[in-house]
Amino acid sequence: MVPEEDLSKDGNFDVAVSLFGAIAFSSCITYMLNHPHAKMRKTSWALLSKTLCTLMGVLISGSFGDVVLWLLNPQGDFQTLVVYVVLFICWTVLANAALHDGTILRETDLDKFKFKLEFWAPLLSITSGFSCKKVWSTGQAALVATARSEEALLASFLICVMLIPVMIGFNHVVRLCRGRYANLDGVEDKFEKVWLSKCSTCEENVSMMSLSFVFVQSCRLAITGFLPATSGSDPSGFVPTNRQCYELDSIATLFWVLAVVILSNRASMKKNLPEKQERFFIRVSLFAKNVLAWCWYFEGLWYTTPIFGQEVIGLTLQAISTTVLLMMVLRGIHHYMDRSDNNCHDPKLHHHHPNIEALMQPLALLIAWSWKSTFAAALKVIVAERVRARHIREGANRFSSIPDEVETWILTIILVSFILPAWRWFVLPVLHPLPPGNTQTQPLL
Repeated sequence: MVPEEDLSKDGNFDVAVSLFGAIAFSSCITYMLNHPHAKMRKTSWALLSKTLCTLMGVLISGSFGDVVLWLLNPQGDFQTLVVYVVLFICWTVLANAALHDGTILRETDLDKFKFKLEFWAPLLSITSGFSCKKVWSTGQAALVATARSEEALLASFLICVMLIPVMIGFNHVVRLCRGRYANLDGVEDKFEKVWLSKCSTCEENVSMMSLSFVFVQSCRLAITGFLPATSGSDPSGFVPTNRQCYELDSIATLFWVLAVVILSNRASMKKNLPEKQERFFIRVSLFAKNVLAWCWYFEGLWYTTPIFGQEVIGLTLQAISTTVLLMMVLRGIHHYMDRSDNNCHDPKLHHHHPNIEALMQPLALLIAWSWKSTFAAALKVIVAERVRARHIREGANRFSSIPDEVETWILTIILVSFILPAWRWFVLPVLHPLPPGNTQTQPLL
């Protein structure tokens, strides 16, 4: 009998487990994307699109930020925070410029313009959102580090309170600048109206992603007694108790109920409430869904890390398990929807179905973040092996010394260069087909 310690170090065992997981993962994806139910296929494609977009945006923003930190070499939390603030502003300016100049000035067809916005807007909002998240999580960590132990929790939640007016003010200034730019010629055409609306939506997503992350960080501080790293990772050797897992699950359940209540009354709010109040509830629903996603993600890590570990093989199995499990949840949701349609002949009750489907956003964020952690760990392993091999031949080639951050960024660009065209050519056209007169391929749902 092979000792357990030797088995855990056997690379063939890891490959064998990954092989079975990969087969289950690919089969599950293939089944869901080709499901006989049209609603199921559409939701599966939407989940795949959001997952790929989130994965690429987070990897690009994270690796590029590491390169900038390596170049500037900031000293201390304050200088690091300043670098992240500048990066966030640059990403915001780039997003607005790319959405405008990269589409309006090169496109005269409104349908094609909207399709290109569906490509650029979510990708750039994710890169900006991840950069904004780093700003506030770094500020939160710095403030908690300077506070006394009995005031750490208060200082952590204080960042959440500060984020709301600061981001509202920042977004207001950006909207004013964007509006003045759109009216330079004295006319706000149909392209610019779509551009302004899409940019505002992206800004709401960025703000609520950051607020939800630092809020969950504060909740985890209240549960465990320590603030996690700015990336959300726990200290090495931390093993959560069942009670801590249940407490985080309770927070997730609370915000799931909040999201369902708001989304269930979305139609009546849009009809009866003023625009400002409606936007407020939209922000609250975005916040609730993102909190739900972060709680599910970290709760899943707390449950599975003692089983799978934190190495690349363990993170890969976690990501595969998360994807397969959530696909099964998705199938159960649609099964419930089908039974509701069969048992209920009142069309007024059918508006609850889109509200259930709207909870797919947390599922997409959860799956994407799981795979992001896996790819980030894999990139670190590849770079570490490259560094080891480089040191062996260091005397033979003096030009081989490339910083780890730069190597990681290069590998990220290579990885994204494979995913991005596939997403653009074969996933987006399924969800956003162009009219029949255009030459864009339109796969059938």
